[in-house]
Amino acid sequence: MLLPRAIMSSGATLTSFNGFWTLVYQDDDILVLTSNYSNKDRYGNKVLWASNTMNYQVGKVTMFAHGNMVISDATGDLQWHTATANKGTGATLSLQNDGNLVIYIDGGKSVWATKAERGSRSR
Repeated sequence: MLLPRAIMSSGATLTSFNGFWTLVYQDDDILVLTSNYSNKDRYGNKVLWASNTMNYQVGKVTMFAHGNMVISDATGDLQWHTATANKGTGATLSLQNDGNLVIYIDGGKSVWATKAERGSRSR
């Protein structure tokens, strides 16, 4: 879980409690959700969701308390965000055991999700 005001730097990971899913902020500035299942599983070891960002000045991923998750480059310029600012307070980012990456606010209300189990891309 990524708590309010938490920052992911290049190479940082977040893994689901069951160990089946990993979110990584790659060295190429892309935030990627992958499965850790064996190849015989329906997902295999593959990318299920990505932020579709790429910048050679790798920056950081920030989870803001007001609900927005932001990827900014090394100069601080916005590269991507979830468009969920000011949706509530106490926002957290959770990588669930089903592979879904979800932003929760106000103690449990979902305001954004990857729906990775369907193989979606950044929105």
